[in-house]
Amino acid sequence: MRKRLAGIGLATVDMIGEVDSIPREDEMVYMLSHEKQAGGVVSNALAAASRLGLGSSWIGKVGDDERGAFIIEEMRRDGVDVSLASVEPGASTPFSFILVDRKTRGRSIVFNPGCSYSFGEEIPSETISRFDALHLDGFFPDAALSAARHARAIGVEVFLDAGFIFPALESLLELTDVFIPTLAIASELTGEEDAERALEKLSARGFRMAAVTMGARGSAGICDGEIVFAPAFEVETVDTTAAGDTFHGAFIYARLMGWPLEKILLFANAAAAVKCSRPGARKGIPRLDEVVAFLKYRNIEL
Repeated sequence: MRKRLAGIGLATVDMIGEVDSIPREDEMVYMLSHEKQAGGVVSNALAAASRLGLGSSWIGKVGDDERGAFIIEEMRRDGVDVSLASVEPGASTPFSFILVDRKTRGRSIVFNPGCSYSFGEEIPSETISRFDALHLDGFFPDAALSAARHARAIGVEVFLDAGFIFPALESLLELTDVFIPTLAIASELTGEEDAERALEKLSARGFRMAAVTMGARGSAGICDGEIVFAPAFEVETVDTTAAGDTFHGAFIYARLMGWPLEKILLFANAAAAVKCSRPGARKGIPRLDEVVAFLKYRNIEL
């Protein structure tokens, strides 16, 4: 039976412009191209999970504006169920302006959170019981804590992506089964810059599994005391936007398939690499057959 993933977290509209170089203060540069895309940490991960084959549902909030309608439409297009989402009258839907350097592919992001902190609804246990896993990112903390408590009580595995330190983080960590931060966040939490030592300290918190993403260096994880390193795949990088979110969606997919940690990291790295080789954020997220083909081309069988 198809595994199901619920996500509670940020959904945004990203206004993306490509430039020859990121402007300095008081400097004007010409925009080479521009486009509007749906984005957000959890919503991108749900789109990735959906394209890989999971049943995905978003629990969150948008405003009753054009941006909110765009987000809902794009999620539906990606096969993400939005029946549990809410629309707040008069609220502003979160959005970002993203400048991408054409040569280095580096980015500068300006974010307007809009209504992203105002979703405080209690999530019923019967809602969470419909899913095999729950993915959180720190936004909508009251709803996330409510859902995570129910998930822990009924055996639904809780995944947490922490891209920043937020007030409810420690409370959420106590309810998390699989923690996947960046190495920078893991280092901030543990005081260890070395990935292996940081993972050991994270594991001591009692997670079933923990992993860190390390950009061009790949990823590493720990499960049952065993640490696994997975180098990144070499690709011609076009756009790294949503690569981390793609990694998380692929990681959750692989975990729900029952794969061992080594295979999970390999698969998630591959999905993120395919994403990096394509322009755009969500539109560059690969399908399952594309990740399989990417690995097969490198003589790697899943």
